[in-house]
Amino acid sequence: MRSKTHTLRLETRDPVTDDGTVDLAGAKVGIYPVEHELEEAYAMDREELRAFFYPRARDFVREVASNGETFAM
Repeated sequence: MRSKTHTLRLETRDPVTDDGTVDLAGAKVGIYPVEHELEEAYAMDREELRAFFYPRARDFVREVASNGETFAM
């Protein structure tokens, strides 16, 4: 998921199943500047970025996750 300046990456341990669901237990979430996506040294944890990305990611995740996991705020 991207904005003009940042990218939110949510990576699960397992791939999406045939029925379109995915297990979010142990998923890795990070927000990065677009030009440094997945570079751990550039990972950002700022309230304003979480406020922008998390509601959008939560809405998307509801479509693929059915295992009762919650997306922390």
